[in-house]
Amino acid sequence: MPPVPFTKRIHEALDFAAIHHTGQSRKDPDVAIPYLSHLFGVAYIVAQHGCDEDVVVAAILHDFIEDVVEKLNKPELREEMRQRFGENVHMLVDFVTQVKRRPDGSKIPWAERGEAYRRRISDPSTPAGAKAISCADKIHNIESLLMALDRHHGREHEMWGRLKASPEEQLRKFQELHACLKERWDHPILYELGEQIRKLMTRLPAK
Repeated sequence: MPPVPFTKRIHEALDFAAIHHTGQSRKDPDVAIPYLSHLFGVAYIVAQHGCDEDVVVAAILHDFIEDVVEKLNKPELREEMRQRFGENVHMLVDFVTQVKRRPDGSKIPWAERGEAYRRRISDPSTPAGAKAISCADKIHNIESLLMALDRHHGREHEMWGRLKASPEEQLRKFQELHACLKERWDHPILYELGEQIRKLMTRLPAK
């Protein structure tokens, strides 16, 4: 299946994301890379794998609930996203959003919320589009990390230090998600994720 064409709706999603993610950057100690770079990368990956327009739009917006609606405490923006881009896009974004707080407002530990995310995304009832976005997100995260490590050759510890978990925990997070998805789902994007994980394994700091 050929990649989805660049439509007005995709363009609108990019503009919408660019406006609301203003000021957010990637985790790099030296370069302030606008967060839109990640959103475009994830959308490009799912488009390359033949996903439809809804999935591409949801890929652009995949961090919108987590990093805009919840971080800024603006629930009305979630409804705006739903109204502008449709229920299916909203559903896909909701599937790939990590729940960071309990109903009482307390923060869920990093490892615990990661486990809950893996169970949800690998469930047979989860739409294939959400699984593809999750894989694309991790593919782009790993590739971005590898590129950052290249830029900081000799100072890799600075890059690892920006992350919330150790290099080994980061690798295990990717491996566990890959393994969970492979148990019940088969798609070429999984093989791409596996290849990126193998590359990352060779870049872990020596103990």
